[in-house]
Amino acid sequence: MREANLFPDYPVVALKGQAREVSRATVVTPAIEQARRRVETYAQQWLDLKTQPDTKLETLINAVRGDYGTGKTHLLLDAAAKLEETIGKDYPDLTIIRVAGLETDRLNWFRLTIGRELNPSGLRPSSERGFVEQLMLRLYAKAGQAVAAKTKLTEAAVDRLNREPEAILTLIKENLLNVSAVDHEFEKLIEAICAGVSEDVRRALAGTVWIDTAAASLRWLAALPLREDERAVRRLSKDLSTDEDAAGVLIALAAIHRHLEIPFVLMIDELEHLTRFDKSQQGGGNITWLKRLLERLAPHAVLVFVSGYWSGWETQRDFHDRFTQLGPIELVKLTAPDVLEIVKKRVPDLNTKIFGNAEAEMIVQTSDGNIRGVLTLCRVLFRNTDGFRNPITSQEVDQAAGQIGQRLGIEAAALRVRAVLEQEGFEARAQAATATGIMFDVIGYFNDQPRIVVEIRHAVHQADLHDQAKVFLDRVEEVYKTTPDLVGCFIADGNIDDDLLAILKASRPFKLLWYDLTEPEVMTQLAADLRSYLHGGAGSPLPTDARAVELAARKNENQELMAQLEVRIKEASAHANAGLVTELQDQRSLVGQQIAMLNDALAKREADMRGEFIKSLKTQVEELDQKRNAELRSFYERLEAERSDAQSKREQEMLSKQEGEDVPKLHATYAELTRPPTLSSKLRLALSGPQLMVVFVSMVGGIALFFLSDTIAGFLARNSFNPEDAHRKYTTYRILFFLTGLLAIFTGLLLTWIRLSKVETFLNYANRTLREIYIRSQSVEDLIRADNILRDSLETFGLLRWKHNAEFRLWDAFERLLGPAPQHVIDRWRERERAAERDYSPLR
Repeated sequence: MREANLFPDYPVVALKGQAREVSRATVVTPAIEQARRRVETYAQQWLDLKTQPDTKLETLINAVRGDYGTGKTHLLLDAAAKLEETIGKDYPDLTIIRVAGLETDRLNWFRLTIGRELNPSGLRPSSERGFVEQLMLRLYAKAGQAVAAKTKLTEAAVDRLNREPEAILTLIKENLLNVSAVDHEFEKLIEAICAGVSEDVRRALAGTVWIDTAAASLRWLAALPLREDERAVRRLSKDLSTDEDAAGVLIALAAIHRHLEIPFVLMIDELEHLTRFDKSQQGGGNITWLKRLLERLAPHAVLVFVSGYWSGWETQRDFHDRFTQLGPIELVKLTAPDVLEIVKKRVPDLNTKIFGNAEAEMIVQTSDGNIRGVLTLCRVLFRNTDGFRNPITSQEVDQAAGQIGQRLGIEAAALRVRAVLEQEGFEARAQAATATGIMFDVIGYFNDQPRIVVEIRHAVHQADLHDQAKVFLDRVEEVYKTTPDLVGCFIADGNIDDDLLAILKASRPFKLLWYDLTEPEVMTQLAADLRSYLHGGAGSPLPTDARAVELAARKNENQELMAQLEVRIKEASAHANAGLVTELQDQRSLVGQQIAMLNDALAKREADMRGEFIKSLKTQVEELDQKRNAELRSFYERLEAERSDAQSKREQEMLSKQEGEDVPKLHATYAELTRPPTLSSKLRLALSGPQLMVVFVSMVGGIALFFLSDTIAGFLARNSFNPEDAHRKYTTYRILFFLTGLLAIFTGLLLTWIRLSKVETFLNYANRTLREIYIRSQSVEDLIRADNILRDSLETFGLLRWKHNAEFRLWDAFERLLGPAPQHVIDRWRERERAAERDYSPLR
């Protein structure tokens, strides 16, 4: 087997990743240092505010731009981590909203990104408060302080509310403060702070204070639709459906943060998606909206980062005027010493006479210092030179650069795929979901039905690619159940496993296409394959085994016979030959039945082939997992040992294990959570506590009576002096205890079977629920959280009552994935709100 390549591609991270982990793994470049200085400047003024109340707070709006793969997202995450590190202790309520651009209009973008930050869990447990509710409760406490300060009797409450804002609810509940007066002051305060936003926005924000209106108010702020009765409670005129209100929500939040002296940070990544949508619509609505948003955020001492590819900044000239005069942050490239140090640490036995400063400089010049380009070029050269054991010439570097120069980035690949689909008459949608809520990077629709689903994935490690492949297979399989003409297309960009790719490319009984972006002319091949499938391969895939070929041939013969019979029936009818017509019609009916049977047989055979293919494919993938993971473990052990000897912070930052390397994988976690339990595990779930005692007594007692019935009967009948009477009693007792023993054994077995059936019901429900979440979410945490909810409900409420609690909590946490909650779940949710209203808050 080929030696594992020691140069995985530069990690691509999501803006929602763990900021501190990414910060520790970020190479400190001039751009990173520049961003950190700006963060420190912003943070210092807030630290000064603690000791100098008259400190003037300034807004800092930053532009970040650079090529794909230069680390723009890393820079944003590093900035977030440094800000939390600098002022997190002094400002624990610091708010950082991190969102990425999408290729859609600004209102949909707000709903899909900002909205999920404001209302992340859909229905929220009444005992928990998100950052919006906590913020508004602090503001409500400010209103309470103003009311309390007006009279001597309540002056003491001012200091308490300053220390404990949540005490406002207790003071009102105990009638120590007048609720009407506090509400009136609260409304005046919001109106003064948020003077530039609509009344609907102000009312929705105010509604988050109270338990009975918090959920509906949060959904409104997240641009989700409300029922008429929900809007009526908060006197909302309509749903959030205008650009003005969408911007107004962010502006109001920034203004309230400034009033309460809490830092507010907004980070927007991948600006190019928003500008690309504008260009596709031949307009500038998204950028105009963003420009006005930045204008209106400026007075509120916010920190803003807007990041994007160069094309994202080719927009309205005055858009750039909204950013700080310090100028944009442009990503700095790696230098030759950086490249040489990275190669030395990844190849411990490196011969510096073969790979030294000159070779590192060639790589920097060829890749332009782009960190992703550097590592990709090193990857190709490592493979071509037998692990840097052979000399590297400038011609070889140029050849390797030419080889990877054909490689498209993820964004470019997505655009090319969309272009191919649109050329073929399909409606291509990016980051779209099927009717059942399963997300893909690109979906091609024909007559409003999905025909092609495309997933483009970057894989830093081979194990990541394997896991992504399994997830994609499962999702395509799920969609295929309702869309038999579906074509799945997986495009891998990153650490490609050649053996895995060969297996996937060689197997074609299922409509499944696989591509490696590192291969030359990959998009040309993809376009040709798609056209072949769409035009030459419409309908079901061609049968590939002897049985399927035989069935198809028989079907064709019967169809030809049917056509001949139709012609003969018409001729017989024309000659008024009733007898012949009847005979031919009977034959036609018989042939029709045979065709129907053949159709059923072909459909069954196709389903069997598909199942066998997927099962075989997954088995081969798992085998490759084990082989590659062994190589990776060996490499990372060496890398860890080398890193422990690092002499400087810069070395540690350059050589840290990549973010996401050790995190659980989505498919692996799903497979582990849905693995069928052993019989002993099922018995432990079914029989515990009193149930175990009942079954144990029933079974042991029954067995004892069954085997000892003769002895017990003899003992009870021995006192009878009449032999006939003694025999009769003996027989009666023996039959009685024998039957009682059988009944007790049967009862124990029946109870065990009933309890095991309930365990099976729970496991089936749990597996279905986990699969629904698995095929719709990219988050491992979602799967683990759902499994914990299910297990906790079972342990708390038992096998008889677990479902009601589990359903409520699942829809409470995953409404965005599971869809609208059933009516009985909504009723239960309202019942809990009413109970919370009675027990915990002064609701009106």
